[in-house]
Amino acid sequence: MTPAAPSGVVTFLFTDVEGSTRRWEADADGMRAALAAHDTVLRTAIETHGGFMFSHTGDGVVAAFASPRSAVNAAIAAQRALELPVRMGIATGEAERRDGDYFGTVLNRAARVMAAGHGGQILVADSTAVLLSGVDLLDLGLRRLRDGRRRSGCSKCVRRVWRRTFRHCVESTRTPEICVRRSRA
Repeated sequence: MTPAAPSGVVTFLFTDVEGSTRRWEADADGMRAALAAHDTVLRTAIETHGGFMFSHTGDGVVAAFASPRSAVNAAIAAQRALELPVRMGIATGEAERRDGDYFGTVLNRAARVMAAGHGGQILVADSTAVLLSGVDLLDLGLRRLRDGRRRSGCSKCVRRVWRRTFRHCVESTRTPEICVRRSRA
């Protein structure tokens, strides 16, 4: 059963396959199969954690959650199961639901936070981070998000997941990398 679409203050999860164009050009059949598996993993993780997937971007999805923790848990579950390098961004805020879609600045923030990441990372906006407990974060300093007028701080969870596709870093914990982007006025 698909959960109801949350309203009011909502936590959004945006995902994107890193290097998808290059992958399509190198092996279209392989990418087609990998993307089908990607879609199944994401849908399962989102629905298992009470999320509502309302948009598909071709090589990513957008989902809404009533709970920030549920969004993070869904992202972690998906990263553990994904074979493709997927970057994820999470932000929480007020959004308007209209005609089967959501509108509001929180969606822009979630998309920008996601775009700042790399495959295997889960980036979390400060609007979500302040609502979470039990996530160890390491401050990475100030960053400018795309189209942002202000710099945002970035913190990173000390736990990471890297699969065989990431030759430069191999760890056995299989726990996704979680980062937090904090806004500074």
